[in-house]
Amino acid sequence: MSASIFQDSSHQLVIGRGYLHNPKSAVDKSCLFKARLVRADKFQLDKTPFIKLRGDEVEISDPTIASHPGWNGGEPVVLYSVGTPLGDNVTTDIAFSPLDRPKSRTMIIRATSLQWWKQAIDKVKEPEVLGNHLFYEFGDGEYSRIAVADISLAGQLTGHRLFLDIRSGNWDADHVSTGPIIPVSRGRAIMVYNGCRDLVWSIGLLVFDIKSLRIVSRSSNPLITPSHQIGPPAKRIPLASSAVPSPDAIH
Repeated sequence: MSASIFQDSSHQLVIGRGYLHNPKSAVDKSCLFKARLVRADKFQLDKTPFIKLRGDEVEISDPTIASHPGWNGGEPVVLYSVGTPLGDNVTTDIAFSPLDRPKSRTMIIRATSLQWWKQAIDKVKEPEVLGNHLFYEFGDGEYSRIAVADISLAGQLTGHRLFLDIRSGNWDADHVSTGPIIPVSRGRAIMVYNGCRDLVWSIGLLVFDIKSLRIVSRSSNPLITPSHQIGPPAKRIPLASSAVPSPDAIH
């Protein structure tokens, strides 16, 4: 939700969610801002939004910088969720913008058009990419789970299906949310994911096979649970949003 860290031969930056305060509005709207590395230990935040709201949109969040041959000629894109009013609630869809052309936008998933789940889906968010697969959180008005879809060579999404379900009676009984994915050894990858029970969010870990997407192991207990309120009133919300691997650790 908060930020995506990205580094290659020509970029060293962070893209994160920021709020636009309007004293005339009861709700602060959010969009994405960019910060550039200016020293080894300092980022400089741009004063103007990197990806702006359009029309009646109320939020842009959950940025992830990724690439796929079918998107933007294989050059990096910023995937994110876009929130718009739906009755008394907000529905979220998933889009991407080229990292070098943030004013351009391609919608890739509209929540209300999905029909593969047994209930109506009203939210899709937190996109993550690994190879030819897009992972995302989806909500059905009561619970949220993690889905996966196949990305074709042309960049189209097919084969939407459940990847990770909630677990009754456990720390991730009400919601699970996508987090950063890190390929490791023996054809496997780690996902640092977010789970919630009784309004308390925690961070856990799962290991899955990259080829079959079969989940090999999953945290029976969370790795991180906040000891006090760090989010909105009555909520404790730590979220894994980005990862930087090093030879002996994941930061």
